[in-house]
Amino acid sequence: MPVHAPRSFTVQWGSESVLVSNVEPDLPVATGKADLAKVVAAGRANPVTLLPEAAWRAVARATTGPDGMAVQLRPTPEEPAGLLMVENVDGATLHSVVTRVHLSEVLPGIQPRTGMEVMEIPDPQVQGITDEDRPCAIVRYRYQDLAHLRNHVWQTIHGTLSLNSYASSVLARKVTRNLITHPVEITFEDGTESFHALVVRDGITRLASAWAVQAGPDADAAEAAGLAVDSLFGKNPTVSPGPGGDPLGQRLAAGRERWRRALREEFAQAMAAEEPGTRAAQIAQTSILPAQIAVGAEGHSGHLLAAEDIFDDAIRSVLASVHVEFKQWDAAAQNVEVATRALKRVIQLGDSLVPKDDLQVVYGLAVGRIPVEELPSVFATDGGTAPPGTALWRSVYLVHALTRPELLDPLKDQAKAIKGGKRMGLKGFAELLGPLIDLPWRSYKKHVTTQARNAWNNGGVLTSDVIQEWEPRPTDDFTSLVKPALLGDRDARCTLAVAGGVALIADKLLTRNVGSALNAAKEKGGVPFRADVNQVIEDLSQQHNELGLWTLALAANRFRSDALPRTP
Repeated sequence: MPVHAPRSFTVQWGSESVLVSNVEPDLPVATGKADLAKVVAAGRANPVTLLPEAAWRAVARATTGPDGMAVQLRPTPEEPAGLLMVENVDGATLHSVVTRVHLSEVLPGIQPRTGMEVMEIPDPQVQGITDEDRPCAIVRYRYQDLAHLRNHVWQTIHGTLSLNSYASSVLARKVTRNLITHPVEITFEDGTESFHALVVRDGITRLASAWAVQAGPDADAAEAAGLAVDSLFGKNPTVSPGPGGDPLGQRLAAGRERWRRALREEFAQAMAAEEPGTRAAQIAQTSILPAQIAVGAEGHSGHLLAAEDIFDDAIRSVLASVHVEFKQWDAAAQNVEVATRALKRVIQLGDSLVPKDDLQVVYGLAVGRIPVEELPSVFATDGGTAPPGTALWRSVYLVHALTRPELLDPLKDQAKAIKGGKRMGLKGFAELLGPLIDLPWRSYKKHVTTQARNAWNNGGVLTSDVIQEWEPRPTDDFTSLVKPALLGDRDARCTLAVAGGVALIADKLLTRNVGSALNAAKEKGGVPFRADVNQVIEDLSQQHNELGLWTLALAANRFRSDALPRTP
């Protein structure tokens, strides 16, 4: 067959004319079963890759070049690990294949930039996967149900395009920089059967912009997100079993292939015209995207994270190396990465006075791997009372763990080194904690999250007592801690300070020290009292301040992690 050279032509995109370059004359055909089997066999034979077979099938479905992928994966005497791309990060080595993937075979994943944004639909629970204590290059996303998955994908694409879009650039030149992707197992709390797919961890704006181009010049962010969701999962909110009883993953994959087949037919007709138009350009420039797919992760010997954390942490490290130090995310996303990377460095250095197993639990709690429901089992003590499995108690144990005297200074030192600053005070460290603490209720209290994070920037709950030695006092009723606190029980006082303080901050009942003139006339905006947030909480939690201790106890008791407080 003769080889047709790529074409260039000009199309109208809204109010502007766009020169579309390097338009290929054909789209890739569907990959056959034999080619899919080649990729799966090569991947399972590679000694440095570790994925379930279903994940390999998802990888194989996504690529437009199965032969090239199989070559990269296949070990040789000269290259026992194949021709994989290798990236070394703190504590691990990542192995990836470089290929091109179908737009309709990749989902937007979770990254700090999207995770820190205040959205209505909560992120899924994320868990690492291991095989005989070896990290697999895959994570598990746990959604409530299929509607949650659809809505979350819609929200991510819509929210991304509402902030930024590269649609004109993608139309003109395609997506030119590799997306960073990896396999994921998608599971559901309601019992819906699981399936495997690929998610994008870096390049979500490029992915969303490709869907915006597919949707057309007149489509808004909502329409582009709707097109993506319908193309990925079908137009119905649930997927009925096929006549042969095929698994959900296969039914969804078949639906995506039908969508691509229709796109190929539409593209062939458009390119047959003497002058290809806008629709031909939309399809040609977005149907295929460049990607690197992580397929293997090896933990370095020595001071390791828990095996289930190694792969996801390695991916986060790759993203952070770009978006904290160069192309920066917003402050909250950077703070999460700085805090978790600092904790990881302390774990890997291995010289902390805190036992390594305890640090790994704290890390899992901080990044959301350990859900709040598991608090009673994770923090149960011999003969002691287990904490309730609530979001507020998560915050108490997380603040307590990250501010122990033996851990606070090493964490501040590492965070300071990562940020490149000369010093880090208590307020600077509290700022790092804010977006870690609000993870469980961020989507429910989105209208006050900015003010709450500002309060953390102003010291949060880090009082002079909280950063000293104390232990949380688990209880179902915080008012039961008032009496021992009045009698001088430091554990009770600090538990009330953290739980009540977090509640007051999260509900915007306690805000940062800014704006009002002290002792000025009331009509001129004056106030009789001003203080930093942590100083207010310190005063409320003093042993002699009965009213303050009751205030903290009642605020904690009435805290709702799924809603803002209601006015009677």
